[in-house]
Amino acid sequence: EQVDAVFHVAASTNLWSKHNKKQYQTNVLGTQNVIKAAIAKNANRFIHTSSVAAYGFHHEPVNEQTISNALDSGVNYFVTKYLAEQEVKQAVTQGLDGVIVNPAHIVGPYDTQNWVQMFKSVHLGKLPGVPKALGRFTFAPEVAKAHIEAFHHGLKGENYLLGGVEASMLEFINAIERVMNKPITKKTTPSWLLHLATKGYQLGSFFSDKEPLLTPEKTKLVTHNVLCDDAKARSQLHFQPVPLDTIVQETYQWLKAEHVL
Repeated sequence: EQVDAVFHVAASTNLWSKHNKKQYQTNVLGTQNVIKAAIAKNANRFIHTSSVAAYGFHHEPVNEQTISNALDSGVNYFVTKYLAEQEVKQAVTQGLDGVIVNPAHIVGPYDTQNWVQMFKSVHLGKLPGVPKALGRFTFAPEVAKAHIEAFHHGLKGENYLLGGVEASMLEFINAIERVMNKPITKKTTPSWLLHLATKGYQLGSFFSDKEPLLTPEKTKLVTHNVLCDDAKARSQLHFQPVPLDTIVQETYQWLKAEHVL
């Protein structure tokens, strides 16, 4: 009873339409349930882990005032993270002391299925291509620190974008290749070719019933620029970007130690 805070960090990051129903249950209905539990136990604060994905795709870097177009993104992860945020914001209007953090591309130890797929693909020599897009890469431990800062210093009902270091997908892949002593990829892959390859992977998954290496959702995510302004989090939550090479090195060492690679 009367807990200091509830940190709602659980979510489905699925990027395959086959699991959309389960993802909705986890991300939206699950958030409703955690909010109800927090209210029932008189939690002092509710820290909700959202994502930059909740803002959708934009041509310019987003900030906390950007109007979301996630519902039109065609990516269920974006849709469900946006809807989950709405549940929190609705609860805030009814008295919940909620704060929302929106990390960008989280890379770091303890990841076994998200951006670590890039590490696995490079390790196995099965990288299907390198898109031309830009992103913001944020180190998992810094995201964790920002959650604690959000508890202490976050403002009720506010969003905080946790952007991290800006880099191209090619720079990200090259950093992984360097740490693994792999040949360095020099060129990016045209988006149309990645979309074509996606259709091939989809066809293969139809027969194998396994998640394809590329799905329409994954391809859409990595071929769009996903940029944001994290000035607010730097100022109010003492959020600090970490150099890309450090992020990749620390992640790689953990993957080796845990025998994921």
